[in-house]
Amino acid sequence: MTRFIILRHGLSEYNKARRFQGHLDIPLHAIGLEQAEASAKYVLEHYKVDRVYSSDLSRAAQTARPIADALGLPLELDARLREIDMGLWQGLGFEEAIARFPETERIRKECLGKLRYDGGESYGDVMARARACADEIAAQNEGKTVVLASHGGTIRALFSSWLGYGPMEMTRVPIVPNASVSVVCVDSDRITFELRDYVDHLEQVTTTDIE
Repeated sequence: MTRFIILRHGLSEYNKARRFQGHLDIPLHAIGLEQAEASAKYVLEHYKVDRVYSSDLSRAAQTARPIADALGLPLELDARLREIDMGLWQGLGFEEAIARFPETERIRKECLGKLRYDGGESYGDVMARARACADEIAAQNEGKTVVLASHGGTIRALFSSWLGYGPMEMTRVPIVPNASVSVVCVDSDRITFELRDYVDHLEQVTTTDIE
């Protein structure tokens, strides 16, 4: 059995500005840095962590780094944990992107399983790479507790896969809040959620946003 402590990154500069970010390397907002410290404090007080993994994008790495630094562990980066590649949507404000790509927006609202961002990925792509990464980490860390810091869309896709849902069923899994903590035990094909989308540790700095 491997215990995963799943962190969504804290509030980023583009979350705050209401811009799509995808693979763009956008850092945490000052609020996000506070959230990262609060999440680290909670995790360190409640769990014995053996390894710390993160997406290679800085907003996720900045969220995981306080835990790695406190324990003197390396921060292990993996591009498979990145957010969905949003292609031509990346860097655009929400209203601008929706106006520029109305048909893609219609699909995004109606069925995430059919969505492929213009010039980017589908959630099927994200689900496949995130699950492959998690399976590899689980195989390498039997009996250990590992932190995994990633992104809203990627975590949603990974949770969907663990729950046996395909891309067409992803809306059954809620969007996770910034800097939320989830704890998932993976024992072969048996998946147990010990904690889901926990944010009480954030107190007055709780935020929720899309990708």
